[in-house]
Amino acid sequence: MKQKSQNYGSCFKELRQLAAFKYKDLEAIMSKTGIVKFENGTSNISFEKLAKLLKFMGYTLSDFMYLSGES
Repeated sequence: MKQKSQNYGSCFKELRQLAAFKYKDLEAIMSKTGIVKFENGTSNISFEKLAKLLKFMGYTLSDFMYLSGES
């Protein structure tokens, strides 16, 4: 069974790729290394940072929670 952090990270990666955002597009909010670690499930990010990234990509927290299976 996947840990939630891995599930959240992989869900975020799917959304980022669907929206055609590259790491460099998000670097004003978070470093590439931080995003990669989150997407791979080796690190967590703050709720605030996640919300900023999602908003920048045009998603809501509700969208994210639904897609990650938490709704």
